[in-house]
Amino acid sequence: MILALCRGRYLPLRTLSGLLGRSPDYVRPSFLRELVQSGQLELLYPGRLNHPDQAYRTRELEEAIVKNVTDILGKQGLRSSA
Repeated sequence: MILALCRGRYLPLRTLSGLLGRSPDYVRPSFLRELVQSGQLELLYPGRLNHPDQAYRTRELEEAIVKNVTDILGKQGLRSSA
């Protein structure tokens, strides 16, 4: 549901939690953290996790796949220089 809500637009945590009927303190650790780490969601301000205007958007499938493969290769010390 979160991925559908965030498709094609950035939504802040407060908006997402309101749409889901859950508190921001529940939504962030229960859902958003894993979706960002897995590459399914991207951050509006990726270098500033606690930015007051932080928002989330669904990543395109191809981008998510490339990020996941790159992360796996990097963890295994096989990251390509290409």
